[in-house]
Amino acid sequence: MFEIALADEERHVEEGHVHAADVDPEEIEDLVRDFEEKLFALVQHPRILLPILELAGEDAARDLSRAYLATHEQALAEIGLEPPEAVDEMAHTLAELENDTDGIGTPTRIEPETNWRQTALHLWDTPRNPVMHGWFDVETEPIPDELLTPIAVAAVGRVWHEYPRVNRYTLGDEIYEPDGVNVGVRVTLGDDHEALSTIVVPDAHERSVTDIQRILEAGVHEMNRLGRQLEPIDPTEETEPLRAVLRDEELMSMVPPETVAAPVTVANSGPSGMVAGFGAMPGALGQSVEFVLGRIEQRPSWNGDRYVPADHVTVGCSADHRVIDGHHAGQTMDRLQTALSEDAVDEILTRDDTIPADADLGDVALSPVGMGTQQVELMMSCKLPFWLGWMCWLFKK
Repeated sequence: MFEIALADEERHVEEGHVHAADVDPEEIEDLVRDFEEKLFALVQHPRILLPILELAGEDAARDLSRAYLATHEQALAEIGLEPPEAVDEMAHTLAELENDTDGIGTPTRIEPETNWRQTALHLWDTPRNPVMHGWFDVETEPIPDELLTPIAVAAVGRVWHEYPRVNRYTLGDEIYEPDGVNVGVRVTLGDDHEALSTIVVPDAHERSVTDIQRILEAGVHEMNRLGRQLEPIDPTEETEPLRAVLRDEELMSMVPPETVAAPVTVANSGPSGMVAGFGAMPGALGQSVEFVLGRIEQRPSWNGDRYVPADHVTVGCSADHRVIDGHHAGQTMDRLQTALSEDAVDEILTRDDTIPADADLGDVALSPVGMGTQQVELMMSCKLPFWLGWMCWLFKK
């Protein structure tokens, strides 16, 4: 069916060359540019892009994009017009993807290991109901307040590396295990912190505190920069509501598994004043576990002889029951509590940096689908707002 559709469209393209004869480019340039803008918005819309990706596969979809660009450039040349900047950027992005060997690896599909796991995948679709919650207390005396987030990220990375059973997520009705230990960090964006996104720290179990701080700083800078470049999207009556796209579970199931760059995320809500809390599962494109760090407070702590005041923080945990059971969640929280103990924190604080001091951390990839900056700018034209929480920067090694 896909081949038939392509053949039919190719016939229309060939017919278009006939109609291009004797056209005055100066008279129609404005019309052509307006058409190009609408055309690029259409071909980048998830309802067009994702079914093509699902039907054709990634390689064929890239071939189709290259053929589309070549045909478009040829058609413009026939009437004496140059390709717009967006076409050159898209071609450049496709070339970068061909040479990109440091992107997100291909995840391994995991077969459900129990009858319950198989049943759970059919019983629930997105984690609206099957979310488990728990919490534990951590004494943070050995942790400098300003380093709580990067140390927590490193500790989570260590747990996910040593306990790979929880390094999984679900997309559609399948369970996947990513190629590596990636930890997402919730961050606010914009001058008034009006937006939420996620910075992904790959190989978090190996990163130093300085590494993680630099990745987060660079990611926030790049996301804010991109946000300032993109024009605000004003929905119209002709625009399909975003909720209709994101809540279309059949459509979201077509998203490649690589979309979920980090199956676990960390959010530090303490600076905002929250004592304790739990994360929200965003649905089809979300993680399977989220940790929320509360406000640092002084609480009584037993020192072996008496109770003394000490800094503590409550860590809330939300977990997707379709992926892990209560036993796994309990083991995870117990292991993370140990990973935040004084000896473990000392190990994190003394780690060697893995990122050279002169490295350009502007070299990042945007998830979903390992998108580069130019692809994101094109994607934004399809009415996907910039401030989607499931979009995240992934620093490439």
